[in-house]
Amino acid sequence: MNFPDVLNKLPLDKMSAPQIGAIKEVLDSTFNFYKIKQEEETKRAEIQKELQIAIEEIKSQKEVLLTAVGSKHRENMTTILGLIEHIDKAIERNDHQSLGMLLNGIDNTLKNNPFSSVKDITDKNGRLKIEL
Repeated sequence: MNFPDVLNKLPLDKMSAPQIGAIKEVLDSTFNFYKIKQEEETKRAEIQKELQIAIEEIKSQKEVLLTAVGSKHRENMTTILGLIEHIDKAIERNDHQSLGMLLNGIDNTLKNNPFSSVKDITDKNGRLKIEL
């Protein structure tokens, strides 16, 4: 049974003005309650939708970061392997000056932070946004 049906069944002609006023207030409050309930459900659905979008953004940005860090590690490893090859040759030649420079090169490469190419991880709204 809906509210118009309830109103049609009430003996309004036998009720006093205060009784009709009270019934109107109850019905108004009930309508307001359902209106607010519907608005809140809509808001919750919108929040859930935004949450899912944010989660997908985080997942996609995670892949960007992992790719950047992975490529930087591969780059550093290639550099170190090349330097080790040259170190072996410098040792064979007994070239102490080159050996020192090559060891310094390995030291500098190891100090290189793989995250140094990441400029910022959030945008102006605080959302995850990795820039390389």
